[in-house]
Amino acid sequence: MAALPIIDLREIGSPDELAAELLRVGKDPGFFYLVGHHISVDIFDVCRDFFSNTPLAEKKMYWTESGDKGYTGMRDENLAGKGNGDLKESFYIASQKICPDQQLPLKLEENREQIEKFISQCESTAKILLEGFALGLELESSFLSKHHGGKCNRLRLIHYPEVPFTAPDLPTSTTEATPRPDTQTHPIDEKTDIRAGAHSDYGSLTLLFQQATDQGGLQVLQHGGAWRDVPYLKGAIVVNIGDALEFWTSGQLRSTVHRVVFPRTAAESGSRFSIPFFVQPDAEVLLAPLPLLGTPVEIEERVSRFQRVLKEKGYHEADPITAGEHLRRRLQATY
Repeated sequence: MAALPIIDLREIGSPDELAAELLRVGKDPGFFYLVGHHISVDIFDVCRDFFSNTPLAEKKMYWTESGDKGYTGMRDENLAGKGNGDLKESFYIASQKICPDQQLPLKLEENREQIEKFISQCESTAKILLEGFALGLELESSFLSKHHGGKCNRLRLIHYPEVPFTAPDLPTSTTEATPRPDTQTHPIDEKTDIRAGAHSDYGSLTLLFQQATDQGGLQVLQHGGAWRDVPYLKGAIVVNIGDALEFWTSGQLRSTVHRVVFPRTAAESGSRFSIPFFVQPDAEVLLAPLPLLGTPVEIEERVSRFQRVLKEKGYHEADPITAGEHLRRRLQATY
């Protein structure tokens, strides 16, 4: 049994059928595998080459304090808001069509055309999903997609460095790996450290690309508080709903908390690369929570659910807010 529901676009017969499937998985768990898509460009070699062969001094030339465009270093980000910060580094990229002035390090600039093709294919897939969600919510198919012009979309290349692994039942001296240089300057506390702290994403949708060699680490939080592993599935993208879409739909779609845990086995302790593509509403779009429809009992249940969402995510009210301000507040809490 797969860790998440699977939606296969090759088996969907109509927009209405896709809408029904998306609404089903969008309500719970808010995460799903997408297969049968048309994203054919692979940029994992670009990602690996950049992090492995670009000097830290050059990466730091592109450092970003805001987490919008550019480089973030080890422990710059603290997604869970506690501990020493997340043990990872990353690089945020905007489409050249939207941000032609974003300068890239040499290893990325050399592959700009391939990166742009990848972004374009991600945006085309996101449009299909946004239209499906809109139909599932009984809205015009373009209700969501017309507010996602790509201005705030971001591609993120992530590197989780190799870390020492100590088997729990063996003496430390016989099982410790030698720390790599990039972790020596960031001492590790295996009791508190994490690769990416528990968090929910900020935008509308995230398309996450994993490698076949990925030995694990990504987990989603289920109802009841249990964490579930989300391993690599051949040909699949992991898709999840973000906070903006959850807020916008009055909690009808779920933005699920997830994390990337510290290595639990020797196989998980090596360098890990992942590539999320964040689909976000344009900054000027007003996120006004949609009216809740249904029978009186259904409406009462949905209102109660939305109130829980507001409390859990730290919203002070349900008043409309621009997507740009919503994103600014979420980033500010992280960086």
